[in-house]
Amino acid sequence: MSIPILPQSQFNGDIFVSNFHDVHNLCKLPSVRLDSSHPFHQLWHSHLQSLTQTGSLFEGVIDCLAAILLGDPCWKETTTPTAVSQTRSDICTLLIRTPPNIIILSSLDDYACHIRHPTLWNFVCISNFYVTLWMETIKPRHKMGLAALLITSMDHEIAHWAQSIVRAAILQSLHVDN
Repeated sequence: MSIPILPQSQFNGDIFVSNFHDVHNLCKLPSVRLDSSHPFHQLWHSHLQSLTQTGSLFEGVIDCLAAILLGDPCWKETTTPTAVSQTRSDICTLLIRTPPNIIILSSLDDYACHIRHPTLWNFVCISNFYVTLWMETIKPRHKMGLAALLITSMDHEIAHWAQSIVRAAILQSLHVDN
């Protein structure tokens, strides 16, 4: 079983800002980019780099993405160690070449979300409230805890992003078969 091919879209790990109403209710694509000097920009790109390093602390996240993309929660138990390494490498390559874009959303009540709409499926949304709270926190322990919350939220939403890739591949195969 192979990893589905990505639908055509713009993936480059860019970060945008918008509000929940425009994105969720109107399905409006964001147009305002987050300044590259913003601290969240560094957090996201640093995490993306860590996520895609072989044998990293985030190998479990890569394994979960593989399970989603392959449609097999037991994929590691049914293959060789070489195939496990190759699949992990393929997932990392996918994230390096075509990472999801991020939208920092104001007026989002949750930590994060993924909008399941054809124009927005390649975006992972993160709450501006928690980004701001993380930036304004002075105590190092609190700042680390909030960074962990943001990183975990991104990983969770990346799993929804991976499911969107699977969904798009299934829909495309249904159109090809007809």
